[in-house]
Amino acid sequence: MSHRLGSLVTAAALAMAACGGGAGDADGGESPQASVESPGDQASGVTIKMTEGLQFDPAEVTARVGEMVTWVNDASVDHTATGDPAKAAEMGDADLPQGAESWDSGFVKPGASFTMTFDVPGTYRYFCVPHENVDMLGVIEVVP
Repeated sequence: MSHRLGSLVTAAALAMAACGGGAGDADGGESPQASVESPGDQASGVTIKMTEGLQFDPAEVTARVGEMVTWVNDASVDHTATGDPAKAAEMGDADLPQGAESWDSGFVKPGASFTMTFDVPGTYRYFCVPHENVDMLGVIEVVP
């Protein structure tokens, strides 16, 4: 994603937040809320590093419903945080609780971050699109 497009995504996310906007699914459930940020913009919550060693660190975390989860790309290559079973090369690399919507950070550039919150409790299995084949996988347990 170009710097300009990243800025537009961030601006759109901020505008939606300012207006109280957020995407809901067709049956009135809540969608995960997401934004792309620079690392200095992070507030408290769970932080996961996307490493040079092609791993999520830590690979397994626990977050509360509504708590921010931020992935920070500490590597020199692009990474993604993708919780979309339709995009997974291997069945089971992405798995979501019933009622949760899939997500994809898009490419997170070196030094950038991606933040979202989860509104449905349960276990979320996710992966990095370009590094799924070397088991860059993660798990988030969302608790009430």
